Amino acid sequence: MSARELNVLYALDPKERRKLESCKALSSVVLPRIVDASSTGPGTTTTKGGKCTCDAQHSRTMRRVTNRQIRGPTISTVDKRLNRNGRRENIASRMPRKSRKANRTHQGYRYEPLLLPRMIRVIEIDPSQECTSPLSCHLKIAQLDAAPPYEALSYRWCGPKDGLLLCCGKDLSIRRNLKDALTRLRLPDVRRYIWADAVCINQDDHRERLGQIKLMGDIYRKASRVIVWLGEDTDNEAQQSLDRLESIALSHHDPPPPQDSWWNPVAAFYRREWFSRLWVFQEIAMATSASVHWGASSISWETVGRASVRIRTLHLQAIMYHVMPNVYNAYLFYKNSTMDCQESFLYMLQVTRKLQCGFRKDSIYALSGFATVDIKTDDFTVEPGVKEGTMSLYRRIARKILRRMRTLDLLSAVQHESPTISRPTWVPRWDIRLVNTLAPLGSTVSKYTASRQLPPPSIKWTGNRGRILRTLGVEFDTIVEVKQEMAGLQNRCKMTAAIINVLTQWFNTASPYPTGEPLDRVGCFTLTAGKDAYGMRVEDESQHLANFTAFWAKYGQATNQNQTPFSCGEVILGRDADSFLMAAGFASGGRKLFHTATGYVGIGPGLSQRGDIVCVLAGGTVPFVVRRDAYSSRRRRRFELIGESYVHGIMHGEATSRYANGEQATVAFNII
Repeated sequence: MSARELNVLYALDPKERRKLESCKALSSVVLPRIVDASSTGPGTTTTKGGKCTCDAQHSRTMRRVTNRQIRGPTISTVDKRLNRNGRRENIASRMPRKSRKANRTHQGYRYEPLLLPRMIRVIEIDPSQECTSPLSCHLKIAQLDAAPPYEALSYRWCGPKDGLLLCCGKDLSIRRNLKDALTRLRLPDVRRYIWADAVCINQDDHRERLGQIKLMGDIYRKASRVIVWLGEDTDNEAQQSLDRLESIALSHHDPPPPQDSWWNPVAAFYRREWFSRLWVFQEIAMATSASVHWGASSISWETVGRASVRIRTLHLQAIMYHVMPNVYNAYLFYKNSTMDCQESFLYMLQVTRKLQCGFRKDSIYALSGFATVDIKTDDFTVEPGVKEGTMSLYRRIARKILRRMRTLDLLSAVQHESPTISRPTWVPRWDIRLVNTLAPLGSTVSKYTASRQLPPPSIKWTGNRGRILRTLGVEFDTIVEVKQEMAGLQNRCKMTAAIINVLTQWFNTASPYPTGEPLDRVGCFTLTAGKDAYGMRVEDESQHLANFTAFWAKYGQATNQNQTPFSCGEVILGRDADSFLMAAGFASGGRKLFHTATGYVGIGPGLSQRGDIVCVLAGGTVPFVVRRDAYSSRRRRRFELIGESYVHGIMHGEATSRYANGEQATVAFNII
């Protein structure tokens, strides 16, 4: 049944509609012709009834319907029809309360309901020769799989809601940023079809909004092109910025040094807030074709992506000097828009964690359209529940991930932002974005194997509604000293000073390390968690140590009289002090350096404190810091999970050797 036929049924009273829906010959009936859904005129049409082969009662019903004159169910008249006495009757008062809410007006505009699951609206922008003329459009309703060619807009919801869009002759209030985009995209002589969520989705209808969220991936995937709107060019810097990006993407010559002002327009481009938004990740990743628009200037998304790759891989110093964290986001967007996703849902949650969104649940919903390797059917399909709380949603997704992956990689995502730790402590708070994970991300990267000699993970849920995670593991050591929390790369000077201070104190007082390794190696690998500036496991250890030596020679000489009491002091070509600083910033920023009772050193969560326990859990790639609960006992060992850690010397299964030799048994950890 077509959407127009459904709209006719919607305009009838419930009794007659039920009769029509039960009629076996409904598909053979010629229903009244209906004017376009975006029309605001009162025009009416009639048709002559068709024959029905059903029983007499159905035949009489069909004759009444097909011979009746019905006003077109347009946006302005869908709630009116003629009763049997010829008088106009308002049927909106007889609609269910939810249906009436779905048709509430925005400054005079009234949405027509979407009656089928895959229906969408598309904006038809009226052409205009004058850029200052009022912005007008019509809304077209269509089935997504049969919609006319359209372009999908990816933009940031920002600015006051003081823009007016003349939609089907009625005022619709929209945000200024969206109005600027639609005005720029308006053509002088032909209509243009655009999908933009703020207009095409009835934001007052919660049920419709949730239904459209599940279609977002398909909407952007089926668009002929995705248009990225960065905003108006208020400082007249867009064209110069885009020219520099094109130069970086296409040229094989190195740009000027990172301190040069040549980089300023590039930094201005990556400071656009679009690059920090979570929802746009899905929008651009689904695009088959995309372009980026900044005011009157534009550039292909392919060029932006290639420039971002080159900057991230070849010009790390420029990122640090000009504070361009969004370069990584642009690289991530481009990487996922050029290849099929071969990663897990957990990976997608992790790499997008620092992106911003308006609502806490959006950290899950904004990724529900991705077909990751572990979401081939409906295994991880997010069915947004109206009554489901945020923590309930997080817990449900966490349990699905643990069941599917059969590892404890999920626990590396646990971060707490205040001394009051939220429970369950094993459920990641995806709305908290504090630090980078210590466990390397991705299915193809080399990972740590701290639990290598333990049995496969045994995961169970106990307690009220399964709020307690029960697993097996071994206790390794107790934390006896905790240093001050380290600053991150956002404060480069404080980060550098903290590293120098920590190393100076430690090397002046430290005893030989339990593994017998030189202290410089221990300090270098601990502060970086054994990862490089790109967050990957270090492959060239000599180069990594040389970078550390260069860092100490460059920044530590003021406090150490340029003396480097390390074994790796040889000059190696290509060593890079800033590469070490960036690697240490990614790993140690927001964390604390700690010492254990047996002399091991590591970095752990910012909430780590003396008395916390370092343990290795079956199925975990890294050690974890846990805190014994006040109600814990020998028979019921209850712990709070503080977070993941790096402890130099036990990252490859060394802490589980006693279990492998039969000298130690695993114990249960009930994580509350």
